[in-house]
Parts: sequence; structure tokens; C-alpha cells
Amino acid sequence: MNYKKEKKSADRKRLVHSSCFDEAQNTLFIRYGIVSSFLGFKETDGKLTRQLSLVCAVPTKKPIKTLDKKERIPKRFSYRYKGKTYSIKTDVIPVRSRFYYQAKFNPGDRLLHKSSQSKATVGAYAGHKTLGNIFITAGHFAKDSGGKGRIVHIFDNTIKGANVRCKVLDYALNEHLDYALLRPQPINGNTNNTYSDASLDTVYQPSSRADIGQKLFVITRAKAIPTKCIGVRMRYKVNANFTLRDLTVTPRVTKPGDSGAALVDEKFRIWGFLIGAIGTKYSVFMPAIKLISHANVTFGE
Repeated sequence: MNYKKEKKSADRKRLVHSSCFDEAQNTLFIRYGIVSSFLGFKETDGKLTRQLSLVCAVPTKKPIKTLDKKERIPKRFSYRYKGKTYSIKTDVIPVRSRFYYQAKFNPGDRLLHKSSQSKATVGAYAGHKTLGNIFITAGHFAKDSGGKGRIVHIFDNTIKGANVRCKVLDYALNEHLDYALLRPQPINGNTNNTYSDASLDTVYQPSSRADIGQKLFVITRAKAIPTKCIGVRMRYKVNANFTLRDLTVTPRVTKPGDSGAALVDEKFRIWGFLIGAIGTKYSVFMPAIKLISHANVTFGE
């Protein structure tokens, strides 16, 4: 690729008259049903070139041979301006069709049930096949808040007073599980304005000697608290009728209200979610893998 020649060509074509650009966009939206379009550089093999293009975003990019000629977005759009004919290349890319308002409610933000004053922490943002987009926290917080159907609030740690209502959709609290699934409630008609901008999308199952001593972090109160794994597959007898199993153990670095916080490693893989502490010595975490197998959630979607 002759980069200098390509850059010179892009710079020469950088200015596109607004009326011509608007006309091209109108045609794309009406005739071809695209999701969005903008003036940008063409993408080739996942990398941006310096070729100025009219970028066309579609929900699914299909092989051109499978499309009827009327469905094919033209490789170029031509237009006339001041008696001269110009053209601009198009670049078709696949994107998700849904628009996300990105208010920053993230892992580590504080949860509160106002009536009972129960507190917890957002562990992660996830997807669910039937429940949709959800937040994850501790199951005992949901139980203390009144269980399914109760409304709790998430408070943004970076913006004073910013909060959003969430509904407790489901929770589990037994010897193997301690989690709750929360769904943000609509605000001014928008149901998708609470997506996390922190990526926690890979789950790791600690289970062997190799995991002990690994450097970890607890995501709470908008901070990453450094810690380390000092034990895996812990079983702890809470009382005669209740024993917690398969826990991951770190030194005590957490405080009341941190329940539900995510435990992650340096690669930002999720090891588990805080369910509590044992005295002043240990913080203990439920393995994140159990959420996938039991609650049917997915991360990073």
C-alpha cells in the first residue's frame, strides 16, 4: 500500500458538501435500511485506512452474492456540486442496532434499599436470555431488601446524587449460591441508559494450587482494592444447618456494604463475587462460574 499516495487522495477528498452528504444519507436510510452512517475512513481487515468513505452501519453484513441487486449498497455515491460531478466510496460495517445511553453505573457502585437501609455493591453487568440486561449483586442483600419485586437504588460513585432504580428479578441464597439479578427501571421512557462502561467479560474458575498467591483486585466504591488469593474451594459452616461451599478466599480487605463486589485478576477476568467475611481475617467470594451454570447469565454482551 502506498500510504503517502492514499493519504494525499484522502486529504483531497476530505471536504464533502453538506447538502450532497445529507442526500446520500437519506438515500441510505430510506432505500437500504441502514442503522447509521458517518463520514470516516474505510476499514480494511479491522484497521482504519486513510481512504475517506461514507461508512454505512448495518445490523448484519451479508455476503453480497446473497443479496438482490436492489438491496446492495452501491460501492460509490456520485453527486453534482457547482456543475461538477464528484463521488465518494462507501464502507459497509456490521454493528449492533441498539443505541446505548452510557450513564456510568459500573462495577463497584453502591446499592441501597432505602426502607431497610441494606447496602451492597454492583458486582458486574451481564445479559440473561429471558430477563435481558441485568446487574449482579449479593443474594443476601436481595433477601434483606424484601426479595423479588423490590426496588433498590444504584448510586454512581463519580457523580454526587446520581442514582437509578433497579428491580430485584431473582435471587438465590443457599450453600452453593449467593447472588441477585437486578434490572434497571425505565427513566423517561428509556430502558437502556444504565450500561456499564467497564469491561468484565471473562470468567475464570480458581480451583488449583497454581491459583493460590495470584494478585487480585476487589472492585468496590469505584476503586480496585489490591489483594491476593490465599485459598480456593473453601467450605465454611455458618451454622448447624448452613454450610457455604467452593469459596475463594483472600485476606480481609472488604467492609460491610461491599457484598456483591467482583473479584478480578490482572487480566480483568472475574474470579467471583463477594458474599461476606470471616471475622477480621478473610474475605470470601462465590465463584463466578456458578452464575453462568445456575443463573444462565452471560458477561461482556
